[in-house]
Amino acid sequence: MRLPNIGKDQKSAERANEGESNVSNRILAGLISAHIGQIEIVLKLISLPKEKLAENFRVMCPDGMEMILVSIMNLKGMKKPEQVATLEKLGMNSSYLADEGIIAAFPSSENAQNIASKMESGMRS
Repeated sequence: MRLPNIGKDQKSAERANEGESNVSNRILAGLISAHIGQIEIVLKLISLPKEKLAENFRVMCPDGMEMILVSIMNLKGMKKPEQVATLEKLGMNSSYLADEGIIAAFPSSENAQNIASKMESGMRS
């Protein structure tokens, strides 16, 4: 964000704005690189045929939780009986089917706001 710095000459104001921009870019790049692997796995699982989801979920997410699998199945548009069969095939609990798994498994807008405030505070320091 380019805001004028009052009381400073033009050159030092430009350097200050560049420094703030570099900090925010580094924070954003760090957040993206920290989660890109997870995003890639979710996209790969969503693109798989329903029949191969169970076996590939165990391979790609060995410590994966039911809530995440239910969210992926919801994104794939799988019906509840198909979801129950997939969960049973993996020996998982199907109690998450009653809840809205997708809301619980992915970051809420509150978490997104927390990330944004951390980015802002990083820019100020």
